[in-house]
Amino acid sequence: MPSFATKRIVPFTAGQMYAVVADVEQYPQFLPMCESLSVRSREAAGDGGAVLTATMAVGYKAIRESFTTRVTLHPGEPAILVEYLDGPFRRLQNRWRFIERATAPGQLTGAHVPVASGSPIPVASGAHIPVASGAQFPVASGAHVPVASGVHVPVASGSPIPVASGAHVPVASGAHVPVASGAHVPVASGSHIPVASGAPIPVASGSIIDFYIDYEFRSMVLGALMGAMFDKAFRRFAEAFEARARLVYGRGAGSSGA
Repeated sequence: MPSFATKRIVPFTAGQMYAVVADVEQYPQFLPMCESLSVRSREAAGDGGAVLTATMAVGYKAIRESFTTRVTLHPGEPAILVEYLDGPFRRLQNRWRFIERATAPGQLTGAHVPVASGSPIPVASGAHIPVASGAQFPVASGAHVPVASGVHVPVASGSPIPVASGAHVPVASGAHVPVASGAHVPVASGSHIPVASGAPIPVASGSIIDFYIDYEFRSMVLGALMGAMFDKAFRRFAEAFEARARLVYGRGAGSSGA
């Protein structure tokens, strides 16, 4: 009786991700193992949602199967419930929830903020971070950094140069620079930044995909033939929908769309 659940942080709003998953007619373009999908009926429901009856054809090598489900769309939550009606399964239930993340600047005290993609605190592209006085961190190649008066900065040639207060210096990749209190610094991707106590961090907006599926094949033979591939495909669903959202909306939340 296989089941799978995951929560995935994505750089798109809950509304954007809901719209991508609700657009079931597009599934054959990107969803693993999905060869075709037809909506047999559509009825309006409460909260502006709808109830669809849809038949999906899936395939792996020489094996082809199709199954029909009832898809209930709840844009107000937002959430999507998929219930099995007919096909090779004994049972199948799938639900999606889309949870908006806070978009206001966070308040961190003495924190280290990882800038790498997918980090627990994704920093907004081009964000300026107030750093702690005297903090040292790797600076992006070619970045211009306002440095403290009289400090020595390792430049591309490796020579230490005393810099006047407020000067902008092109810094060698990987150099460690003592930064003036309150300076705004373009930071290399993947750097860990010692943040000034209580400093506001511009955090990228986004949402959490909460995905759950529970299913069982009616035939043990079919389960043995396709079970492993279905399990692998279901585990890739959240990733596939994020990739689809990136194609539809661009790099992340706020690029375009809902």
